[in-house]
Amino acid sequence: MVDKINKDVDRVLQLPDVKERLASLGAEAMPMTPAEFKKFVQTEIAESAKVIKAAGIKAQ
Repeated sequence: MVDKINKDVDRVLQLPDVKERLASLGAEAMPMTPAEFKKFVQTEIAESAKVIKAAGIKAQ
């Protein structure tokens, strides 16, 4: 089911009017599989953690 939804969303994100609308909002679609998205999120979290640690930011 997840794969079907992912394929449908990817298809919609490739429509010219959707691409144009996203671009007008300063966004760009990055179609990817659930596994690719998971890896992307993990990488973003790791990079953010490095920046937070280097900046000496503490959670309150």
